[in-house]
Amino acid sequence: MSKQASGQDENRKIREMITLIDAYTNAEETVIPILKEVCCNNYWDYNEVMRLQNKNEALRKSIERLNTMKEVRLERLALMRQIDKTMAVFSLKQMGWQDKPEQRGEDPHIEIHIVPIEPREGIKDGEING
Repeated sequence: MSKQASGQDENRKIREMITLIDAYTNAEETVIPILKEVCCNNYWDYNEVMRLQNKNEALRKSIERLNTMKEVRLERLALMRQIDKTMAVFSLKQMGWQDKPEQRGEDPHIEIHIVPIEPREGIKDGEING
């Protein structure tokens, strides 16, 4: 098979993936969209899908939309108490959410140096003028 034919087959495969991912994401029966579920349902290798999305912006956008819908639905269903909040938090953290802001690349310890100064003329030790 030539490179051109191989590239055409890959492009056709990617277009089919986009169609199926979008249909799955939009389907009423898809309560919380999960990319690995789409892969399993369609006999796709997850790692291959990830490799392809790095090469194809349309596929990447389709997967981003699926993940955005997943975040929205997890948050909404947890707020409505329709799913276990612990599992929602776990899943959202797997997607990069954080409980609190983290300092990155910085030492979280702060050093404070107290330097004694000489008392000024006319002020006694411990005396504060207002």
